[in-house]
Amino acid sequence: MDRLGDRDFRGPERDLRGRQALAVWGTTSAGGKQLDRMARPFVANTLLGIAPFSADDPSGLVRQSFNEASAETSERFVADLQRSLAFQDSLDGRCGNQVLAEPKAAPSRYRALAKTFADDRLWVNAATSVCTQFFAVELAKLTGDQTSSSDCGGRAPVFPAMMGALVKLTNLEHDSSPLEVMLTDHDGRASFTMPSSGRWLLNVIWTRPLPASEETDFETVFSSLSFGFPSDRS
Repeated sequence: MDRLGDRDFRGPERDLRGRQALAVWGTTSAGGKQLDRMARPFVANTLLGIAPFSADDPSGLVRQSFNEASAETSERFVADLQRSLAFQDSLDGRCGNQVLAEPKAAPSRYRALAKTFADDRLWVNAATSVCTQFFAVELAKLTGDQTSSSDCGGRAPVFPAMMGALVKLTNLEHDSSPLEVMLTDHDGRASFTMPSSGRWLLNVIWTRPLPASEETDFETVFSSLSFGFPSDRS
């Protein structure tokens, strides 16, 4: 039985409110051993580990374990995903406004979204060719969002998984992983707590899909700003 969060689909080709839902994911294997799996982008790198995109060994091990798992064996990652979702929900200073988050603070507050991410299958409404809203099938099913019900929910190769620029703030004295990682909002802004000491690096990565007539699929722009404060600053 194919499962989406806390609710069930009866199978990848069975009816979902009059439409067909397909669960899509892929794996990379060598010598009979699964090395990687991929459906929804950035689940392992941004939601598992000590911090988003952290490069420490323990984070790498838990991500590798996730990549070696399947949808049927991923329940053990739900607790870790809940902790990461709680942290990310707090970044705007308002807890509980994350999609699928329960309105009241409770241990289960982020469980529904954590179970959906642990499943790590890309759900596609096969009855429509309109594909403009990533995660649309899940939004329609789990939140009742009718504006998403007519979208396939998939992601074309030229449709960026992350809307906006990726911004990372790194303490250069402890640079194994960024201190903060976020996406710019609809106005192109990202807010960080301004450091008051030390040496810092601010990175921005912007990816824009290109028309099919171009030789490449994306144009990527990188920018960085380094700054610091005198050690005797008073």
